[in-house]
Amino acid sequence: MAQTTAWLLEIDDNSYIAIAEKAMIHIVLEPKLFHIPHTPQHCHQVILWQHELLPVVDLAVYLQQKPIERSQTFIAIVAYQKTPYNQSIHYGSLSLNSAPARIQVNDNQQCALPIEPKRWQQIAISCIQHQNNIVPIVDLTKVFS
Repeated sequence: MAQTTAWLLEIDDNSYIAIAEKAMIHIVLEPKLFHIPHTPQHCHQVILWQHELLPVVDLAVYLQQKPIERSQTFIAIVAYQKTPYNQSIHYGSLSLNSAPARIQVNDNQQCALPIEPKRWQQIAISCIQHQNNIVPIVDLTKVFS
């Protein structure tokens, strides 16, 4: 049985995703975000991080296709490669409800992706069950494409 470490990210109240451990770069609590007009609701903000503007993707908004009010915002700065053969690293950020947590993941936790919302099929590469929650594992390249 294969086992690995991942990050568990709460994207909305009791709605989670997982990403690879090596993808998490930095966590920002109560960040200064800048609004970008005429952009989709799920990616209408950027954050200035290490002299670079990064898109802020709100996956809860993307999946539900409606705005979400947050009482507190955490931003996860993440890294990804556009293709496995491309050695350059790209950065983006995800809007979260709470601080991320490291979890252990193994083959026995695998489960089917949720049927709804249908947009899971566009960004998730697999799914696990963790503490009675269905947790899609997202492909950051697809999220930021």
